[in-house]
Amino acid sequence: MFVASSVVEFAYERAALGAFIQELNSVLVQKNIYIEKVACEYLPGDISITRKQDDYNRKIYKSDYFFLFVGKRVGEYTLEELAEAKKSFQRTGTPQIHSFFKEGLDIEDSVNVFLSILDEQVNCHTFSTIKDVAIVLLQILEERFCFSAEEKLVFDKLFANMLALGFFR
Repeated sequence: MFVASSVVEFAYERAALGAFIQELNSVLVQKNIYIEKVACEYLPGDISITRKQDDYNRKIYKSDYFFLFVGKRVGEYTLEELAEAKKSFQRTGTPQIHSFFKEGLDIEDSVNVFLSILDEQVNCHTFSTIKDVAIVLLQILEERFCFSAEEKLVFDKLFANMLALGFFR
């Protein structure tokens, strides 16, 4: 799963999504399923033959899911990452693209530019907390892997425990 956004604006959400995925993996591994969160802050910072962004773009092509957080603004690299995800989807059917718009923000013109390039390939959601994103992720996984009722209960319990611990703010 490739995660795109402004690293600074969504530092908490990016880290929280990673922690949630880690908890999910503790359960999913029993079904031989593993979700790897790919985000620029976790990729090696070594020198690239071309641009570092090209390395990130190659990771998009290898991803099953592309999650994009949209806040006050959308930067040029985020737009480029969306374009790469859309190209990959057109060619291969992956990644599944999901944009998450943060509620209650005054947006800049760059978000309007972003909105103008959205199409049916992009699944759009709004969120107020990372809990909303986690719910969508669980729904996506349930659709793809057809979890049993017992497995769904395990995820519900995991989600409830994280909620009780104040994980989702």
